[in-house]
Amino acid sequence: MTTFIERYNAERAVQLMKNLGAKDWLLILGLVACLLQIWLPAYYLNCDGPCHIANARAMLEMSTNAQEDFYTRFFTLSEDPNPNWLSNILLAFLLQFFKGAVAEKILLSGYVLLMIVSFKKLTDRLCDRKSGLVLLFFVFVFNNTLAQGFYNFSFSIPFCLLLVNSWLVYLEQGKIASVFWVFLYMMLTYFSHPVSFGYGVLICFSLLMSYAVSGYYVGSLKQILVKLLVITACTVPFLMFFLTFADNSARHGKIVPAYMPERVYELISFDYLINYSSKEVLIVKGLGVLFSLLFLLILVFRFISKKSIHKYDGLLLSLLLLVYAFFNMPDKMMGGGFFVMRTGLYLFMVTGFCAAYLLPLGFKNTIGYVGYFGFLLLVFVRIPIMIDGANRVREHVAVASRIPEQSLLLPLNFNKFGKKNNGDLIADRNEVYGHVAQYIGADKKILVLDNYEANTGYFPLNWKSDVNPYIHLNRYKGIEGVPPGAGPVQYKQITGVNIDYILLINYELSIDGHEDFKELKTQLDTAYHETYRSASGKTILLVSNVR
Repeated sequence: MTTFIERYNAERAVQLMKNLGAKDWLLILGLVACLLQIWLPAYYLNCDGPCHIANARAMLEMSTNAQEDFYTRFFTLSEDPNPNWLSNILLAFLLQFFKGAVAEKILLSGYVLLMIVSFKKLTDRLCDRKSGLVLLFFVFVFNNTLAQGFYNFSFSIPFCLLLVNSWLVYLEQGKIASVFWVFLYMMLTYFSHPVSFGYGVLICFSLLMSYAVSGYYVGSLKQILVKLLVITACTVPFLMFFLTFADNSARHGKIVPAYMPERVYELISFDYLINYSSKEVLIVKGLGVLFSLLFLLILVFRFISKKSIHKYDGLLLSLLLLVYAFFNMPDKMMGGGFFVMRTGLYLFMVTGFCAAYLLPLGFKNTIGYVGYFGFLLLVFVRIPIMIDGANRVREHVAVASRIPEQSLLLPLNFNKFGKKNNGDLIADRNEVYGHVAQYIGADKKILVLDNYEANTGYFPLNWKSDVNPYIHLNRYKGIEGVPPGAGPVQYKQITGVNIDYILLINYELSIDGHEDFKELKTQLDTAYHETYRSASGKTILLVSNVR
């Protein structure tokens, strides 16, 4: 019996392999190429990710250990249902079973799978499954926001696309079960990031409008009203949360739209796909030109078709609204930044989805394969940088073995782009070493003070004001400036808390003469002494004289 089952399964596997076409094999290859970028380097090279992991560790300790008194001396857990929470919660769960760097890799592997699945599901729904257009979307998986460590926004993209796909299923089938998925993906999108939540809602309402106007529900006003009620009911709870969040962020100033034509070049350049290095620029600019031409192409095809409203024209309406937002909205609002980059990514993604239902099969195949080739080129450029960069991360983080638990560590970073032994920059287009020391707090109970996330007010973890280093420790450009500015002696006088260790990253003697560094250098020389220096000299650990 066992032999029969094994033979049957083997035959099914062989048959499945025979049924796979060229596009299917390219999808598998693309998935493998994505996962290699995560698992080949010792660490996934990015800026803010280490902060998410360290904060997840603190959250886990504070929420599961009633006797915890180390983290609670410095942090409080927020009770407001804000966006930007999802990745911290997922990482806190994973840290119960895995080390910080492995938990991060598992999280990112889940993100990759979600991105590919969401792109494929939505593309298959909008056009013939034989189309190779889905291959185009691989270029979006590793975009600049992911390399910045914006994990919440990164997860919000596939959740937003799955929300749109579920909404299309409901618009066409009207099944109650579909409402559950719409609500679930709406919730996941909201708790990931407000920008994706806003654009997801915009696309859903736009699609309802195009379905209604196209005559899809001809003679049935009731169906339209029911679907309007459903999407409104799914949106309102999270919209109320968002309005509260926006009201709390109002101190950052009003949002004033203003047309900025210079963003045309920014969009065509498509630097939003650059992860690390100037070596990526030429490939990325080529992809920017490809998407810009695709945008013009779909407008031409839609105009010359002279057809009445198509049921998917809500996507085209959303695209035009995204264009308005891209050229008119400020880059920073409600305490956050990079709005233009996030909008630019959505603008070109929705351009691709418009192509799925507007362009002929031959155009879609050509565009899909050209974009996929660009994706593969970027993979070959990035992987050596990621491996080399991760080795430097390993050097910086190795000092964790020399620091006892329940210690305070202040990292002072003198070059956030990272430096090779010969002095060349590792990543000249992204400050991926900005919070590298936070990895030290991911696996040991060590509090690393450059925790920007706890200073924003919209993540789950928040600094207590009486010990907040961004209030009491900052001098000149602050602890995250270059050169960094800090007053560890004054911090102890104000808060009563001694900083046990200071980590110098990419320190060079030439910085000693900098006016903004002189005061700090004096304090380091008098209150601390060197306890470790790496072979490359890029990592120096100082310990307090009074510990």
